[in-house]
Amino acid sequence: MNSPLVDLLGIRYIITPSPLLPEQITKSNLVQAAVFPGTYIYENTSALPRFWLVHHVKVAANLPEALSVIRGNFNPACEAVAESEAIDLPQPVHHLSQPDEGVRVLEYRRGEIHLRIHTATQSFLASSEAYYPGWKAIVDGKKTPIRITNAAFMGVTVPPGTYEVTFLFRPPIVPASATISGIFAVMLAAISMTM
Repeated sequence: MNSPLVDLLGIRYIITPSPLLPEQITKSNLVQAAVFPGTYIYENTSALPRFWLVHHVKVAANLPEALSVIRGNFNPACEAVAESEAIDLPQPVHHLSQPDEGVRVLEYRRGEIHLRIHTATQSFLASSEAYYPGWKAIVDGKKTPIRITNAAFMGVTVPPGTYEVTFLFRPPIVPASATISGIFAVMLAAISMTM
């Protein structure tokens, strides 16, 4: 349980059939929340929200390199690993967190996420939202590259200020399917007119 992935995935509660050892509780930032016969519930006080800002970004060339960093001394609350060419990520993103910065979810629905970001310095928006081709990011009305972050999730660089960040899922298969369907509809119409 002493893994940064537990925090990164936002796992807030852990249920076990027997009590954890005191050193397991201390190392994992767990607090016993409830006890029932044969069931022990612990709260993970360091679980991250779905979206958060970090100020230290490590660049990895590929997935094995990203996983190697995550397996090391990695703290997802204050750093991220982005798979990218070094020139694609504005550097350095090495600032201390500001007390008034934050992320607020304005709207979250299938295929569309709207966030309000406030940060005093250039930051990196990390998430536990799975990356998949077809996601697009818009920061303050401008398309922004999405980086595969922390091996499997989405992240984007955000400049200082207050912005709306929008993630839209537009899988490439949908336009292709619509085009093919349209072609077949025209062909069927043409065939039926000739009969």
